[in-house]
Amino acid sequence: MPCLFFMTDAKRITNPEHVITQLPKGSAVIIRDYDLHDRKVHADKLIKLAKKSGLMTLVAGDAELARHLKADGLHLPEFMLWQAAANYTGFTIVTASCHTIRALKRAATLGVDAATFSPIYPTESHVGAKNKGVSYLSAILKIPHIPNVIALGGINAKRERLLARLPIAGIAGISGFRT
Repeated sequence: MPCLFFMTDAKRITNPEHVITQLPKGSAVIIRDYDLHDRKVHADKLIKLAKKSGLMTLVAGDAELARHLKADGLHLPEFMLWQAAANYTGFTIVTASCHTIRALKRAATLGVDAATFSPIYPTESHVGAKNKGVSYLSAILKIPHIPNVIALGGINAKRERLLARLPIAGIAGISGFRT
């Protein structure tokens, strides 16, 4: 499983292609950008570039699109964890976005491979939200039967070093990849 995840956001990262070409092989790209009118074309372009660069690809929130574009996996926004009769099988990797312990436990019951947990630090994605912090994240990691946790939210190089002390599966980010 990758330990570094770049999450696209067309409003904050206007040149995701550049970021993708700079990521180390074995990293992953989670294609979000839900509101783009040409999301299918956008996702197809990014998936092809990412695969050419040796990266894993996930499409967020749309299993059908992920399958159609032959993405490696699916990323479930938190609200999708509660949808009945969802079909998340057939992917190399399935991840979920979680903001609560309840969501982490639900993700575990679905058998996801990993879950982003956020926000760890203050972030542009959740302005004004209470950040979890390293101590809270450390406590979360001791809960049995939760998925592998990927830290997300406000992570920079200094904060990444602090997180390296924890048994997390990886880190994810958006703005931390600005070039």
